[in-house]
Parts: sequence; structure tokens; C-alpha cells
Amino acid sequence: MYSRGLNPTVEILKKKLAALDGAEDCLVFNSGAAAIFAGVLANVKAGDHIVSVKAPYTWAQRMFDVVLPRFGVTTTYINGTKIENWEAATKPNTTLYYLESPNSWDFALQPLKEVAALARSKGIITFIDNSYCSPLVSKTN
Repeated sequence: MYSRGLNPTVEILKKKLAALDGAEDCLVFNSGAAAIFAGVLANVKAGDHIVSVKAPYTWAQRMFDVVLPRFGVTTTYINGTKIENWEAATKPNTTLYYLESPNSWDFALQPLKEVAALARSKGIITFIDNSYCSPLVSKTN
């Protein structure tokens, strides 16, 4: 029960990570795939649409292509380097934009500020896998 519940070591890690990023809180997972699944699944429901960078992390793409369609969630893959592509792929039922900074396979960068502003204007959640570039380096403000 100790490591599954309130683990003081994990609590210290969460506080330090949140402080480094200037956030009020932080979640810690045992793998990147677990973090992605939890974050995406917490923000979509049946009938929703996701816009994702093309060729995302393998397990993210598996979730988009295999798991989520079983629940009526669709995904459109785009070249995420241009804001026009995000706008063009957005549908009335789009609820989540999935980005990677940089992209897992070609290391392409997305215009984070512009995508976040577009998402905010449409009430869309912006989700970013930032595995390669620490929040200490990847600042948008």
C-alpha cells in the first residue's frame, strides 16, 4: 500500500517538478505511454475528434488508431509545423490537439503559441508530449 498510495518520495518529486515548471501541481507516471493514455483519455469522449501531429510516438499512435476508435473517437494526422494545418483539420467535434515537442520521429517543431491560441479560441484542449525537450528549455512565454 505504501508505494501505491501516499508515497513521500513521489510527493517530493511532484513538488519539485511542478516548481521547476512554475505549475501548481504535477502528476508522475511510470511511463510516457501511461501519461499519454491518462491525459488523452481524461479529455475525450465518444464522438470526439483529435488532431495529432503525423507520426507521433508509437504508443500514442496505437491509442489513436486501435483503442480510441472502439469508443467512437477519431483522429486526423497533420504536418503540425504550420498553423494552417491545425485550422484546416479542426472539425466541430474536435476536442483535443496532440503535439510533440519535438516530434518523435522527425524532430519537427510545432508553433506552440499559435496552436495553443487557436485551441483556446475554440475551447479545445492542447496536449503536448514533451519527452525530448524539458520544460526548462521549452518555454512559450
